[in-house]
Amino acid sequence: MLTYYSLMVSIGPYVTERYGASPATAGLVAGVTVIGILVARAFSGYLWTRFTSRQLLAAGVIAIVPVVACYGIDGGIGLILVLRLVHGLGVGLIGTVSNTAVVFTLPPARRGEGIGYFTLSNIVATAIGPFGALLIVHTLGYRPLFWIEVFVAVAGLLAVWSVRPGSIPGPSAQEPVQPEGWLTTMIEPATLPLSFVMMWVSFGYAAINVDLALMTAERGLNAYSSVFFLVYAIIVLASRPWAGRLMDARTEHHIVYPAMAVFACGLVLIGQAATGAVLLVAAALCGLGFGNIQSAFQTAIARTTPLRRLGQANSTYFIFFDLTLGVGPYLLGLVIPTLGYRRLFDLLAVVVLVGIPLYYVAYHARQRSAIAA
Repeated sequence: MLTYYSLMVSIGPYVTERYGASPATAGLVAGVTVIGILVARAFSGYLWTRFTSRQLLAAGVIAIVPVVACYGIDGGIGLILVLRLVHGLGVGLIGTVSNTAVVFTLPPARRGEGIGYFTLSNIVATAIGPFGALLIVHTLGYRPLFWIEVFVAVAGLLAVWSVRPGSIPGPSAQEPVQPEGWLTTMIEPATLPLSFVMMWVSFGYAAINVDLALMTAERGLNAYSSVFFLVYAIIVLASRPWAGRLMDARTEHHIVYPAMAVFACGLVLIGQAATGAVLLVAAALCGLGFGNIQSAFQTAIARTTPLRRLGQANSTYFIFFDLTLGVGPYLLGLVIPTLGYRRLFDLLAVVVLVGIPLYYVAYHARQRSAIAA
């Protein structure tokens, strides 16, 4: 995940500087990885019922190693698009399999807390990746960054072998697998409403991933763009454990509603940020908000999905989430020349607030009806 998040924020400025790409093209290069992720997500739920977690994790990392080794080749935007696509296939497979497998290692009464702890690994990647990438680019340039990506990918491949064979049971060990149609082998229909809400809310996060570096460069705040992600991650690291315990003691609703409001406030501050201090306060609000929205949604899916369908449910959730990260940068790049960064982030704050009633209709109200029945 380090290779994913570090290049997500740096590859757009790279193609802009190297090839004179437009903001829309830079957004496409950054987001095309998500197309590969979406393809891998669609099939990983099914593959997880046929292969072991260790085998699938190894396959994902093996796909990434040669790809990151080729980023430094001067082959034009076309080559970079191909590399980004294959990179996404590996990331999508690893992400879905690991997030599904971990649920089987957790006691049911502490799944909210356990998922919160596990997803901190991803949050560490979101901090170290963008922070390190932008720092390296500003001090050493892009070529050293690409070599470091190779080292990280190889380290990930070596880490796969620390997963003991047979240590994580598959769905067949929990519940009998029922015959399914071709579509339901890849997605879980019951997860679609909640997944749509996550897709909707994630547009704000997509803008942060791709447009923050360009916005801070325009405003002379380059030094704070990398620190933003560090502050974001620190807040998530501090808040997720108690948020997970609260979800186990109460419900995920106690986290989702305030987190959406806080995230919207953070997006407004990003748009208004004229100083580094304001930008870092915005980072803290975004971490407290969106960082806990993610874990709350994953906990909701784990609680409401039969274990034999958990692979497909996680695939569905991540497909919608990654769809925003893939399409979002390109769409946002089209409207930036018209709106500007301030009005863009104000608009995204409104989008997030609309997510509050969407969440209630798509999930909370349905849960209340199920309990009443």
